[in-house]
Parts: sequence; C-alpha cells; structure tokens
Amino acid sequence: MHPILKIIYNNIPVTNLAISFSGGLDSSILAVLARMKGAQVTLYTLSLHPESEDLKYSKMFAQDLGFKLVEINGELEGLMKKWLNITDRVRAEVMVGIELIVSKVQENTIMFGTGSEEIFAGYDRHYKSDNIKYTLISEFEMIRDREVKFIEMVCQAYNKKAVLPFYDKALLEYVINNYDDRSILQDTKRKKGILRSIAIDILPDYIINRPKKALQYGSKINKLVSKIFSNSQ
Repeated sequence: MHPILKIIYNNIPVTNLAISFSGGLDSSILAVLARMKGAQVTLYTLSLHPESEDLKYSKMFAQDLGFKLVEINGELEGLMKKWLNITDRVRAEVMVGIELIVSKVQENTIMFGTGSEEIFAGYDRHYKSDNIKYTLISEFEMIRDREVKFIEMVCQAYNKKAVLPFYDKALLEYVINNYDDRSILQDTKRKKGILRSIAIDILPDYIINRPKKALQYGSKINKLVSKIFSNSQ
C-alpha cells in the first residue's frame, strides 16, 4: 500500500462507520480503505436535487462495489439561516449539507474527507499560488478553526463522533517532503493529481476521472438555496 494511503488507512477506526459520501475521490477512498480494514460501512449521500452529480456517482459506486447507500433529503431554509449566522454563505451551504447527513446517520461514528483539499491542492486558487507548499501548510492550519471545528460541533450536537482521516499533519508533511511543486500541481483540470495517481488501483475509473466538485455544487445545494432566497424576496 502506498505510504499516503497507509496514513489514511491507519486513521480509520474498525467499527460501524457512516461516511459523508459524495461519489468523489476523497469519500470513495475512505469507503474502500474502511472496508479493507474490516469496518462495517454505510454511505450517506444527499438526494436534494434530481440533477445532483453527487447522487449519480454515489449510486454508481455503491452498486458497482457493493456498498450500502442511504439517500438523504430534508428542509434547507431553517438550517441555512442558522449557518448564515455562523459563517459565510459558501461554508454555510456546505455545512447545511453536512448537518442534514449527520442528523440522519444511524451509526455513532461518521467519517469525512475534510483536509484533503488543503493537502493535495483541490481548489482553483492553489494553481495560481506563487508558493504552493506555503499555501497548503497555511490553509491546513486555518481549517482547524473553520471546517474542522464546524464538523465537530455538528457531530457533538447529534451525539456522533467525527473522524477525519485526511486531517493529519503527518499526511501533509509526507506530501510536502516527498513531492515538488510541479507534482503537487500536476492536474489542473481534475485537481489533486497525486491522490488520483495513487488511488488508480483501488477505485473505478469514473471516480478517478471525475473532476473535483465542491459539495454545494455536486449536490446542487447552491441552486436550491438561491431559489429559497429569491422566493423570499
């Protein structure tokens, strides 16, 4: 097993696990590694919009690899108002989706792919950085008081335990110490080229080749929220 996958693998508990699942690279890696480790895995994905790419890919992955998939729906307006009092709209849309999933999960432990973007260069802005390693290190430190804090807060509210196998300083240090800037930024279209290249042997091609898409866009939460706002004016 590649050292990067081994670090992630070692951070996965062997228990009944829920995964906040998008049918993307990060959550698919978590699903496969968790099953390899012997955990009982259930995938939870949002089914808020009929044109959701996340739902489409999640169904394909679950059927092809034999995972149990639970589709989650729910009311957005109240949650969106709550999160807009806590953070900006972009993060609020993400956290609305996460809270919908956490509120419906049956297992006590939930895994998230948080931290992967900040280690493997998952955002457009990373490809414009003059010093990508400095940028990744800075952003990794910053999410402690943002995304990580918010996820842990939501899970605690529903008496769940959050597990974030990618959010590991040892994983960040491995990438920083073993890859140069060109390698980190090798895939400008799909993003996270290093992670894709080492996951080829464990994931279907359609997951490897699926371009990075944030939760609010892949699930269409952003469109649904915009509709709510326009109807309330």
